Amino acid sequence: MKFWEFIKEKLEQSKKLMLLVVIDSKGSSPGRLGFKMAVCDDLDLAGSVGGGSMEYDIVELARAMLHLGRPGPVMKKQIHKTNAGEEHSGMICSGEQTIVLIALEERHKTAINLIVSYINNDKTGVLRISTDGFSFIPEGTLNQPISTFIENEAKWEYKELAGYKNRICIIGAGHVGLALSKLMKDLGFIVEIFDDRENLNTYENNVYADKKQLIKYSNIDQLVPEGDSVYVVIMTFTHKSDQDVLAKLIGKKFKYLGLMGSKTKVAKLYQNIGYQPDKEDAPKIYSPIGIPIHSKTPMEIAVSIAAEIIRVKNGRE
Repeated sequence: MKFWEFIKEKLEQSKKLMLLVVIDSKGSSPGRLGFKMAVCDDLDLAGSVGGGSMEYDIVELARAMLHLGRPGPVMKKQIHKTNAGEEHSGMICSGEQTIVLIALEERHKTAINLIVSYINNDKTGVLRISTDGFSFIPEGTLNQPISTFIENEAKWEYKELAGYKNRICIIGAGHVGLALSKLMKDLGFIVEIFDDRENLNTYENNVYADKKQLIKYSNIDQLVPEGDSVYVVIMTFTHKSDQDVLAKLIGKKFKYLGLMGSKTKVAKLYQNIGYQPDKEDAPKIYSPIGIPIHSKTPMEIAVSIAAEIIRVKNGRE
């Protein structure tokens, strides 16, 4: 969000910017698909397209384009191998990426304002960049967060679902819930937290959650949204409430459903609700939750959970 607000603020100051977007990425490239950077004519920067000498060179190119009044779009392929000739990025990490550079000016203010508004209001539209220029399609939809097509330098298109955000629903607002809220907020997730306890210190002190709700767990299935961008973590105060919440949510469609507890506790809960994890059509539950790093403190446990969620989000599981 801060990235688009940076651009909005600069345009309101009548500044000119060059938008850099990674529209293709292969192998071990440091700049991944969808990475963005804004280079302003007052030398301010926001975002990243991968860092290192490669980023330095592409920023210098963006500044030169601004100075010469060349709006683009320009497509720049960068190969991270020493034998890549003119396309060598200056890095040796293998892989490659393709970056598009396009100027953002006064005429783009309406589109940028719409993007900021849509993100603020949890709405989605489609950002489109192509040889035709930069545009935003309100209420537009895509089958996936990013769609890209490249035939050659004269025929390419990049589309992104602007306003699309991953959402984590943390059920249980104790110490681990507080620590996990902070981590996931820093990772760019919309954070929602639920609990059934009034006057809970860790609930009241949770300034990281975008939304906090005191609820009855019997209604949890009506409050947690389904979707491929929704991650759910169950960590309530008692085994009974964990079991009740799991029973309510197990049939719903989430990107991730995790349950905190020991192997013994988890096995007992599964038995009580009739869940058989070895069945071929059984929904996936991540439990015991988190990657095994021998976590002790609430923050260490939160780190292990966040790491597992990132692994799922990035398609590594």
